[in-house]
Amino acid sequence: MGPSLVGLPLDEARSIDQLVALAPAREWAFRALCEAGVGAYDLGRVTAETNDQLVRAALRLVETELGPPPLAYCWLGLGSVGRREQTLKTDLDHALVYADPSDGEATAAAERYFAALAERTMSALERCGFPRCQGGIMASNSAWRQPLSAWLDQLERWVRTPNPDILYNGAIFFDLRPVAGASSLADALWSNLLELIRGSSLFAELLMRGALLHRPPLGVFGGFVLERVGDHRGTFDIKMRGLMCVVEAARAAALAQGITQTNTFDRLWALRDGGTTPARETDELIAAYDFVARLRVRHQLDQFEGGEPLDNFVNPDRLSNAERAALKQHLGVIRDLAALIER
Repeated sequence: MGPSLVGLPLDEARSIDQLVALAPAREWAFRALCEAGVGAYDLGRVTAETNDQLVRAALRLVETELGPPPLAYCWLGLGSVGRREQTLKTDLDHALVYADPSDGEATAAAERYFAALAERTMSALERCGFPRCQGGIMASNSAWRQPLSAWLDQLERWVRTPNPDILYNGAIFFDLRPVAGASSLADALWSNLLELIRGSSLFAELLMRGALLHRPPLGVFGGFVLERVGDHRGTFDIKMRGLMCVVEAARAAALAQGITQTNTFDRLWALRDGGTTPARETDELIAAYDFVARLRVRHQLDQFEGGEPLDNFVNPDRLSNAERAALKQHLGVIRDLAALIER
C-alpha cells in the first residue's frame, strides 16, 4: 500500500507551490484510510511513505534551484519519522549526513550548500503544513547536519560517555532511517552504532531506563491520573504517557540485540520471534500498544473533523465504559513493563 493509492502525485510536482497545493489532501487521505479500518501499523507505514515522498519531492525541487550537491548525502528521518509512526499531528524530525569533504575548501563549500538545501527544504515542508521541531531537531540546525566522520564521533560520545542527554537527543537519533539520498551513509551510521552498543552495557541500561520517564497514567488503585490544572485539565497525554514507554523500551531492547528495524511493532515482533522476550507477554504488550495507538489516531480525527487544533490530550470521560475499561487494561500491561524495567 503506497502513496499512489491516496492520490497524491507528489513526484509530478514542478514547484514548491504545487507541493503546497497538494498538502491538504494528505489529511483527507489519512482520514479515508482510518475510516477504511486500516490498523495502526499499516496506517503509520502509509503515512510515512507519503510524507517521505513529499520530502523527496521538496529536496528534488530545491536541488534544481541550487544545482547538484557537491557530495553524496542522506536525509535521515528521526524519532516518529524514523519509526514510521506519524499521525495527523506531527513535525518532521530530520537530520542530514554527507560524505566527508577532501579539504578545507571542500568543507566550506559543502556546509554552504547543505545549509541552504536544508533550510529551503524545511521552509517548503513548513509551507506544506509540517511545523518546525520545537526542540530544533532539524537538518536546518547545524548540529543535526554534519559530515559522516562528525556523526561517527557524535555517536561515540553518546554511547561511550552516556548521560541523561542521550535520553532525548541520542534516543531520537537511534530511530534513524534513510528518507532520501545515499542510503549507504545511513548504513555506515547503523554499523558503527551497533558496534559501539555491543561494548557498552551501561549505555544499554541507561537507554532502557529512559522508558521510566513515561509511566502510564494509572494510580495505585487503577484509576486514571489526569492533569489537574491548565488547559488540559482532566486529560492525559496519550503519546507521552501511553505510547512512549513501549517505544523507549522496544528501542533499547532492539539495539541491544543488534536489531536495525526502527518501527516499534517491528522491534517487538523481532524480539519475540528471536526469543529475547517471552511470546505471551510480548503479544500482550503489542496488543496494548496497538489499542493505545489507535485511540490516539481516533482522538485526532475527531478533532480534525470538529475543526479543533490537534493534540495528544485524551479525556477518559469522553470514552464509553467499554473503552475506558479496555484502556485501563492495556495501560496496566504497559505499567507492568515499567515495573519490570525498574527492578
